[in-house]
Amino acid sequence: MDMQTIKKRFDELKSSNQALSVHPKIRGVIINLLDKACGSKENRYQFAITLGLPAHSKDWTTGEWYAVSQMVKPDKDPAIGWIATEPNFTAIVGAVMVTIGANEKQIVIFDK
Repeated sequence: MDMQTIKKRFDELKSSNQALSVHPKIRGVIINLLDKACGSKENRYQFAITLGLPAHSKDWTTGEWYAVSQMVKPDKDPAIGWIATEPNFTAIVGAVMVTIGANEKQIVIFDK
């Protein structure tokens, strides 16, 4: 999955006529999942900026929240808690993080 494809899909979701409001509790879940996937709050800010969002989620529009929610698709697993169920979630986060560039707060997935 490449950054251009991710950005195009994100922009389509953001401007969708079917963009629904995301409940404030689910917003918190999404932020926590993104923090974990990105490795830190600071990296989540960079993730957001790279997608064309304001760094702080409090400044996101309804359409932006909807688009992010569709990229994460949070759901609660009774055994382990909240998880991202979008099949491409890790690929999306990985592609955006590669675009941002490596830093010490990212999770190392593969050793060289």
